Parts: sequence; C-alpha cells; structure tokens
Amino acid sequence: MSDRNRFPLLIGSIVVLLVMASSLFWTRIPAEGYATLKETGGDSFQFGYITKKSQIPDLHEWMSGQQGKAIFALPDQLYTPDPAKPLPYVYPIYDRTRSEEQFYQLYGYLPPQPTLDLGRTVYTVDYGNARFLFLRSDRQEKEQAAWVHAQAVTNPKPHRIALLDVPPSPVLWQALREARVELVIAGENVYGLEDAVMQEPSDFSPKDREGYGVWNPGDSIDQPYMLMLSYQNDDMAVKATTVDGEALDQMELSAGVLAAASSKETVAVGIQQLWRYHRGDASIKAIIPEGFDVTGENPITAPFHLPADDWRSPDYSDAAWKMGRAPFGHTNRLQEEKRLQTRFKPDSASPSYYFRHTFFLSEAPKEWKDLIVKLSYEDGLILYFNGEEVFRDGIRTGLILPSSLAITNQGTWYREVSLRNHIDKLRIGSNTLAVQVHRSHPGSPNLLFDMSLSYIK
Repeated sequence: MSDRNRFPLLIGSIVVLLVMASSLFWTRIPAEGYATLKETGGDSFQFGYITKKSQIPDLHEWMSGQQGKAIFALPDQLYTPDPAKPLPYVYPIYDRTRSEEQFYQLYGYLPPQPTLDLGRTVYTVDYGNARFLFLRSDRQEKEQAAWVHAQAVTNPKPHRIALLDVPPSPVLWQALREARVELVIAGENVYGLEDAVMQEPSDFSPKDREGYGVWNPGDSIDQPYMLMLSYQNDDMAVKATTVDGEALDQMELSAGVLAAASSKETVAVGIQQLWRYHRGDASIKAIIPEGFDVTGENPITAPFHLPADDWRSPDYSDAAWKMGRAPFGHTNRLQEEKRLQTRFKPDSASPSYYFRHTFFLSEAPKEWKDLIVKLSYEDGLILYFNGEEVFRDGIRTGLILPSSLAITNQGTWYREVSLRNHIDKLRIGSNTLAVQVHRSHPGSPNLLFDMSLSYIK
C-alpha cells in the first residue's frame, strides 16, 4: 500500500475510535445489575431535631457546617445564636429559658403570628411538603388550639408536625388530633398518630395519648443521638441517628394512609398484617381449567370452580404454611431492609413466594362505590379474590408456574389500585386473598410484598 493511501486510512481509523470513545462518555453505564427501588417523584427534604442528649460540643460551629443539608429545630436552652453569624435555618422551640423579649431579639427572623398575642414564640415553618407548628405549653392553650385548627384548614402540605418543649395539655392534644397532626415532638418524646404509623420503632408504646403512640429513643439508645426527619410526597421517616448520620432506630409514617383513614374509606385488611406464606415449589398446586389458554392470548372469561387442593381456593388448607407479618422479602438495600417485618433469605432454587390471608366482611360489598388495594411488590405479582384473578403486574399473561420469572421491574411501596370492577368477587363473611410474587431472576437479591384492602361506600 502506498503512503498516499495509508494516511487517509489511519486518519479514518482515528476518527472512528474517537466517535466510539465519545459514545462511551455520553452513555450512562449501569452501576449495578438489578433495578433499584422506584423513586416516588418530587423532591426529598431533611429536617433535624437536636435533643438534650445530642451532646454536640460546639453547636453553632457544627450547624454552620450543615447549611444546605437540612433545617434544624431545638429547645431554646441548647442554643445561643451568634449575632455576627446568624443561622436562619435554625428554628428554636420556646421553653421559657429566656424572656419573650430576649427571644424576639435573638431570633428576629422568625415570623410573628398576628392572630396570637405570643409574638414569635408560636410560629409556622413550611419546608418542602411539610408544615411545622412551633407551639408552647404554658400560655393561651385555647387560643393556640383554635390556631392549630386554622392551620389545618389553610395548610396545603400533606405533612403536619408539631414541636413543643414538653407534652401539650389535653386541650392542645385534642386540637392536634382533630387537625390530624401526624407527628408531635415534645422534648425527648416522639408521638406518632397511630393512623399514620406504618412502621413502629423498637420501643413504641401505642395509645399513650388518645390516637397517639409514643417513642422515647433515649430509653433504648445509650449514646448521643439526634432525630432526622426525611420526607417525600406522602411518606416520612423519623430516624434516631448519631451526629455522624448512623441510623440507630426509626419510625415511618404515611400521610396517604392517614388521608384514607380520615375519609370515608374503610380498611378491611391493613398493611403489616399476618399472612401465611410458602416458597414456590412443586407442592403448590394450581389447576388449568377447561378452556384456559396457557399462552394468555385468549383469556378465559367464564367462571370456574377451584378444587380444595388448589392453593388459590378459599377451601385450601394452608395450616402447614408458615406465618409472618408483612412487609415480606429480602433486599440488598439496607434502608429498605429495615422496613421488612419478615425477612427471607435469597433462594436461587425458586424465584417465587406465595401468600394467603383470610378476612371477614360484615356488610354487603354490592353497596360499595369503590374497592382499593395498596400494593408493595418487586418484581411481579398476581392477586386473587376468593380464587379469581383480579390484578396482575410485572409478569406475563397465561399460565404461571412457581418457576416462572417476572419482568424486570422496579420495586414499589403501596401503589394504589382501584378494583371497583371486582367488588362482586367479595362476599359477606369469610374471604380469602391469595397472592403470588415472582422475581425477575432466580439470583435477584430483591423480593417484596405487602398489601392493604379498603372500600368506600
């Protein structure tokens, strides 16, 4: 080959290599082999609460380094702001350590409430999709109760959090409960509105106050800690952490579940219920009814009777199955693993698990206007009411065996689905839910299941 022909070939090769290299640069190479939990959308927000037990030596210096990471609240006695270096993302709780006049002077950036004769000692802060109510326990409790009601009426935020130096009076408790304030922090005590609590911390005392359970992290944590609230859309986690951010214990709440509880929606099967469960194997029997197209191209529409040895049948005996509390599963994501109540070990021999739950209805479903399920699952799921399939997602149509694989899918927590077209499949008396959950690969590290069922009359 002559030199005249060799140089264009060399230049062309270099151009091709540069194009290939640039495509690698602009392509997002997957960082891990399995799908991560689906984001719920919207921004996520962080809120910190410094307790007396946090024991941060130079609090002002430490919080100066937290700018842009979160906003913080703390009892007034723990903090004296530096007038030369104000930190307007730090919000104090009035605890009578100083006079009201001193408080006003130190925290001039706090919004006054013209409807109350309490100056800046009672105020609100809107941060993300939460409204924080800073209250006091020593004065004008009736006026504050009316103000709390007004905040609930005008509040467009899904989350409501109240902060005081000590637990509120009965009058204020009633106002907070009626306003559906889901979280109350009073000193070292953390109160969760029980209708909203999805996951209880390790030392949670239900019904400490009417409608509220209480958690005092300091009773079980023998080291300095602070509280960190993270919330996104309807979900909120309250974590007791070290100052360095290591999680020690947590409580989870849902404003969505709370909204359902406060509406005309009646919960028939709640989340975190006890279910019978069994690993997918050859002992799981499911008949193929006459006329059923195993390819799923022509689904059967005529009703058929399931024999008692079919695992989906209401008459099936699941006494030999294990029993556990939802959510079930296994995961390689530490944050999600803490939400699981019953943990499975990954099983490469089977990609599926089967679940059954029996519940009772005392009224006729035919009077209902809507039927709602909230489903947590990864990767694929099929749901049956009294033996009849009513919902399928993340898994192909047609015949499904215990060895069948789901479609690769991102996990979802409490996806809401209306099944009003299947109300007729429930009845007065005993009803059976049957669910099969399949992973997308026998080696997948993630499996998840929980659900609730409610109705609107």
